[in-house]
Amino acid sequence: MKIRKALPSDALGIKKVHVAAYQVSYRGYLPDDYLDAKTVNDEIVERTARYLETAECYVAENEQQIIAFAYMVDHENNLTEIQALYVDPLFQKQGVGTKLAEYVTGLKKKAGYTKCAVWTLKFGPSLPFYHKMGFIETQNEKKWHPKEFTDIPIIELSKNL
Repeated sequence: MKIRKALPSDALGIKKVHVAAYQVSYRGYLPDDYLDAKTVNDEIVERTARYLETAECYVAENEQQIIAFAYMVDHENNLTEIQALYVDPLFQKQGVGTKLAEYVTGLKKKAGYTKCAVWTLKFGPSLPFYHKMGFIETQNEKKWHPKEFTDIPIIELSKNL
């Protein structure tokens, strides 16, 4: 497995992983019709490619195929955030997410960041993963996509780097 900075040309691979991971990982946590409507199309790939021109994103590859990605966002006070981290369902539970998370948080630590945060579903499938990675729940909570869903809470977790 190789981890590298994402390029705009990685947009299709990133979106394929994103949609597949959403549909498998969030089944039972989010409405089926919402998950089933997620698709990869030219407009989404083009928008993602434009976003990748300035975004900080890293991909994990296996035999030159993108199998995971992580978006990072920096904030004030030496805080960085994992904005998104998804692993292709075929590669989940194999250490790919752990290696990618360790890679991106290690880069941020070297760059002088002292804390990393992440937001995830309060009762979602990612909580055990982030707990295993040393993230601790903060008291911060909000609604996920409040325009679409009024009853799905997300929580913030953080850890010192």
